Amino acid sequence: MEIYSHWKKLHTDSRCTEKYPNEIEFKESGLFFSSGGENSIWDIGEFELLSSKEITLSTIIDKVIKYEYSIDANKLLIVDDADCHVVYIRSDEEE
Repeated sequence: MEIYSHWKKLHTDSRCTEKYPNEIEFKESGLFFSSGGENSIWDIGEFELLSSKEITLSTIIDKVIKYEYSIDANKLLIVDDADCHVVYIRSDEEE
């Protein structure tokens, strides 16, 4: 499965996911666009797939952070260095 799609965050009770946007879209150009979430650390930026399990994303302060990720069917899991698990569901909507 490819990451190039529009994704919506699956909301959980975990407070650690609050800093991640409600929606994110990855483009084949290496850019991403996100929305929702008052304190989101991502907005618009660049990403790079380092491997089938690692991705880097730029933050709102232009810091580049490495995350673990996996895609299973229509679910995208992103895990940060604090072991926060953020789950997104593939959406058919276009931004």
